[in-house]
Amino acid sequence: KLSPNMMSYSVAEAYRLGQEFVNDGRLIAAEVCYALPLIEHPANHPSVANAPIDPSKLTNLIAYRRQICYKIPSKGIDIPSTCLSFIQSFYSPWLQKIKPDMIQRSLIKCQKRKQEVIAVFMQVTGGKLGSLNLDDLAQTNHRKNLEKIIALQGPKF
Repeated sequence: KLSPNMMSYSVAEAYRLGQEFVNDGRLIAAEVCYALPLIEHPANHPSVANAPIDPSKLTNLIAYRRQICYKIPSKGIDIPSTCLSFIQSFYSPWLQKIKPDMIQRSLIKCQKRKQEVIAVFMQVTGGKLGSLNLDDLAQTNHRKNLEKIIALQGPKF
């Protein structure tokens, strides 16, 4: 078994992990693993996939789950941390592509927030108390957001 910190998405790993979850009786986690190869993803492209994509794995598992009247546990109890880490590794290629956009959006939002606070200040004071400089505060907020974006590894479960 791979530890959650060493997960790397691939079709073969999705099917291996899915089978492991079926064997453990964690059918919802297995469904997640069997569904990932069916989603458009760079590692699922036929030219790079390291195993054939087999939609019947998911279809058969869903049919089996219904046949045995499997009760879905509440609050994600059936989804182990290994599966959650695997989902994060699945999202990794997209996350790396959108991080620059997230950084730009953070900068724009901090600047807009600063301008709106200044506008409210000027409206409330009627401009009689001078100006308000929030550049340092906006930059601090953007730096905090930047740290979060850089550290982001994927969805938190």
